Amino acid sequence: MNSAYLHLLLNHIPVIGIIIGLVILITGLIFKKYSLIRISLVMLFIFALFSIPAYLTGEPAEEEIEHLPGVSEQMAHEHEEAAELAFIASLIMGALALISLIVWKMRSEMPTWIVIITLISVLGTSGLMIWTANLGGKVRRPELRGQGYSQDAIEDHAMEEYEH
Repeated sequence: MNSAYLHLLLNHIPVIGIIIGLVILITGLIFKKYSLIRISLVMLFIFALFSIPAYLTGEPAEEEIEHLPGVSEQMAHEHEEAAELAFIASLIMGALALISLIVWKMRSEMPTWIVIITLISVLGTSGLMIWTANLGGKVRRPELRGQGYSQDAIEDHAMEEYEH
């Protein structure tokens, strides 16, 4: 397993998990189901933790693929910049989810104001994660950048695969 594969494997976990946590949190708030709110806060904290290895595997993944055909250095840079923002946002969101759970436990009632602040951070984090994932897909996929594959790049890549 190489760095690029590991990064691709790990980065989907926080992106999808945070979106699922957001849906569960909104559902819990709408229907005043405190068990759903609590589950979503735990999930959001856990998925924020998953953003750590996803972020830390990004640089080694970039070094591994930067010389491959079809890789856009500009898109890799944009993805890296977006990833920094998404990573910071996910850590803040995870901290807010944990604080919400702790305050809830100490008060034995749901502190609505902190859950609303957490919800706002989850919305922002979800947007940043989706944006970052979109940019990441464009790093090596010219068709996502509105470009096609050149025949030379396809042949070069096929030769590299054959030689390995």
